[in-house]
Amino acid sequence: MSATLLPASRDPRAADLLRAAFRDVHGPRLHGFALLLTLGDASLAGAAASRALAAGTARADELRHPERAAAWLRARVLREVRRSAAGHAVPVDIRHAALGSLQVGPAAVKALAQLPVEERAALVAGAIERLDITDVATVLGQSLGVTRDLLYVARTHYLAAASHELRENPIPSLPEGEISRRVDDAAAWAIGRPRGAAAP
Repeated sequence: MSATLLPASRDPRAADLLRAAFRDVHGPRLHGFALLLTLGDASLAGAAASRALAAGTARADELRHPERAAAWLRARVLREVRRSAAGHAVPVDIRHAALGSLQVGPAAVKALAQLPVEERAALVAGAIERLDITDVATVLGQSLGVTRDLLYVARTHYLAAASHELRENPIPSLPEGEISRRVDDAAAWAIGRPRGAAAP
């Protein structure tokens, strides 16, 4: 996140501009994080992101560093999702449609669904959004050591789940080499590597 928020001012108009800029900078990506965290539960994601954004906007003058603000907001979303995790029976097709707007395919959704919510949060914040490890620790409310371990475990679990899903349910009429490429693409999506790039 490279956007810079407006300087602090006691002018009420400047404060309004600051809050508007805060919403513009953080709103869309925060909603995307919430959608991935909830596996496409648009209602829960929207409510969690809206509450977090409202709380952050009220503190926009304090949350001036974009990455630190992003971590603070995601920690609030994670807290909301933890509280509301039970009882949300959203049809699979609706979830997939919601995540389709983020270009997340069914195989990736099923792989993400294999992860506990903390691992999912670590993976999305650290490997996909590429927040700094200290900011991922803020999202999770954990120490740096625990966060590094959790991110490693999350990546490992996701790669295994995505590979299994695409091999068990290959896309019809694709040659073997193309199926393998799709598996590699799903893995790349999880670890933040550009699709088609060689692994380090």
